[in-house]
Amino acid sequence: MRNTIFFIVAIAGLIFQSCNFGSPKTTSESKEYISEVLDLATYKEKMAEEEDFILLDVRTPGEVSLGMIEGAINIDVEADGFIEKIEMLDKTKPVYLYCRSGQRSETAAGILVEHGFPVIYDLKGGYLAWSGKDE
Repeated sequence: MRNTIFFIVAIAGLIFQSCNFGSPKTTSESKEYISEVLDLATYKEKMAEEEDFILLDVRTPGEVSLGMIEGAINIDVEADGFIEKIEMLDKTKPVYLYCRSGQRSETAAGILVEHGFPVIYDLKGGYLAWSGKDE
């Protein structure tokens, strides 16, 4: 009998919990983020409209040696210390992000969002698109 009552109380608790009874939970820490992948023309257009932003190249040093977008800072997303280095950047500025072809910058965008960067624009096709060598 005692087991039956315990079982009923446990089930009732689960039902109330799953139905989210009680006052709704709100948090003052909830933030909205913009993380968009933009084609080359839109990327350049948005950059031209911005007065102050971070241009972040997340490629390897070997890739950077072949060229980079003027004004970019390089922090290799796959290198040790990536998170520590991005934490030193100004989170109030929009981040324009690129890699070689767009794959690693997508990973980097997710990391930036997780670490409080609210506005991120990722270049579709990466540096290959920028340099006109898009495959």
